[in-house]
Amino acid sequence: MEPTWRCEVQCHLEDGVAVLTVTGRIGSEGASRLGAELSRLVDAGHQRLLVDLAGVDYMNSAGLEVIATTAKQLTAAGGALSLSGLREPVRLVVAMAGLTATVKIDW
Repeated sequence: MEPTWRCEVQCHLEDGVAVLTVTGRIGSEGASRLGAELSRLVDAGHQRLLVDLAGVDYMNSAGLEVIATTAKQLTAAGGALSLSGLREPVRLVVAMAGLTATVKIDW
């Protein structure tokens, strides 16, 4: 069973881009919360999303899956998903998962 980790997702619009600021650890619960917010934004018609992960020190495969799925969905619709502020542990798992080829990353 996964430990209870705090994960918060806040969203605001900035110059036509939906910016999600994520803090805490992205385990299964956090991935579900992040996925729900990303889906809500895509369903509302937002084509450009930026996920700021500067406040995240851990992400598991569920979080990677949410990001990869949303990136594919947006790319197919002519939009884009970007990541920023990746700390070393998160940067490593994102790179190992091969997301650097499909998601714009501002290191």
